[in-house]
Amino acid sequence: MGFADSPLYIDDSTRGSANVGSGQVQYFAYIKDQAINLPVATAINISFAKLQHQDVFSGKYQGTIKAKVKLLQKQLDKRKNERRNEIVAKPLNQLNRAQEKLNQAKQKIVQAKAQLKKQSGGKVTTTSELDKQEQQLAETQVNLKRQRKKVEKIKVPSYTWQTREDLPGFTGYGDSSDRIAAIANVFPVFFFLLAALITFTTITRMVEEARGQIGTLKALGFSRSAIAYEYTMYAFLAGILGVIVGSFLGNQLLPRFVVSMYTKYVIGQPVIEYDWASIAIAVVLAMIATVGAALLVVIKETKAVPAELLRPKSPKKAKKILLENISFIWKRLNFNQKISYRNLFRFKLRGLMTILGIAGGTALILTGFGIANSISATGDLQFNQIIKYDAVVQAKKANQLESVRQTITRGKNYQQSLATHTETFKATKHGKTVDDINMDIPQNKHQFEKFVTLRDYQNQHPLHLQKQGVIISEKLATALKVRKGSTISIENEKQTKKEVKVIGVTQNYVGNFMYGSTSFIGKL
Repeated sequence: MGFADSPLYIDDSTRGSANVGSGQVQYFAYIKDQAINLPVATAINISFAKLQHQDVFSGKYQGTIKAKVKLLQKQLDKRKNERRNEIVAKPLNQLNRAQEKLNQAKQKIVQAKAQLKKQSGGKVTTTSELDKQEQQLAETQVNLKRQRKKVEKIKVPSYTWQTREDLPGFTGYGDSSDRIAAIANVFPVFFFLLAALITFTTITRMVEEARGQIGTLKALGFSRSAIAYEYTMYAFLAGILGVIVGSFLGNQLLPRFVVSMYTKYVIGQPVIEYDWASIAIAVVLAMIATVGAALLVVIKETKAVPAELLRPKSPKKAKKILLENISFIWKRLNFNQKISYRNLFRFKLRGLMTILGIAGGTALILTGFGIANSISATGDLQFNQIIKYDAVVQAKKANQLESVRQTITRGKNYQQSLATHTETFKATKHGKTVDDINMDIPQNKHQFEKFVTLRDYQNQHPLHLQKQGVIISEKLATALKVRKGSTISIENEKQTKKEVKVIGVTQNYVGNFMYGSTSFIGKL
């Protein structure tokens, strides 16, 4: 019929776990309810009207959801026993009816034996046919008892609760949004400061260079406010035009460009609204940088008389600078160097703007290159110092592991290998959930140190696996706000939950990892 995207599977690389098949959801389909004959519904989706327009990643939203889930859990806890009674009612009724029929059949055999005994004068009490029927009834009775015990062993059903945080990829998308927001809160400040410096310098110089025109206008009888209006209106129009263009680019084009880079996520067409609060702040700051600069200079210039304005502005008086008092340095400077240092202190405002502008531009360039170099260096550190193995070979079944080992050992470049139980978990602490955590449980924990380096992220001391507790990666510890000695809740793809103690935090650069001993396999 067609292809569709689902809000339940926004991560295109994974669709979560399943309790059948390979354990992973590979595909999904939407069909009408008549296509599958299910006796009862197996899931229910709940939406809350008051939360429809809230930020789903905000603490307020998550707190409200948790409160509502607890309320629903409390209400549905009463439903568990009722549901069990509903489940066992039908088979128990069938067993009771079968038992009644069996009892009737037994009674008929008893009556048949009594009649046979009466007719034979007590010489014949049964026949082979009656014995055969009696044996069949006995077997049926045993079978009914077995079926009844099986029905009575049916446990009270449990409910699996999932919020948006449990959907595959949802938390990852939120974390990505937080990282982008962190960058977006810093970079615009640098850009705006640079733009403000450039604008302030440009407007100031423009007004200062128009001294003669201001003097002429003042000599012709124009008032100070009329003269100021000309230059402030120019600055105002320039600032407003910049705000309009910048608001469109910043609110519409840049967000769409950033969202387009996240091809991993299936989120549909983004709906981007104008951030009027940010635009208002930008307008105020832009007016300060443009109109404010124009007003400061115009007010200062219009205080002078026309005769003074029509003459070239006299240069500032040179002053002795601090460096001149350090004679052994000052004497070694040539004439041009001395003039440069003196001018730097004569024109303090221009010098300060130049220094700040160059410093801001240099900071942005270094930040950009620093981010790029950090990303590339992270991969080298992760796969040269932390993870030392070259490949992972996964067996579909545990009994195939030896066959896989024999196959890879025949390679001429083979050196060594280690059998490891690997599972995907999610961990929760302080209301924060981290998905897609790789849990590695090696068969030989001493040999494991040759494949993965476990070292404390603070003092670089080596860490060793123990029978109890897990070692987690630094990034995971930071996300959950835990440290050595803390306890976290983990859950695997089979929805088996367990509280575990963190016995160490290991240095790690890429991904989230947990490491445990073989004692975990039986517990999970």
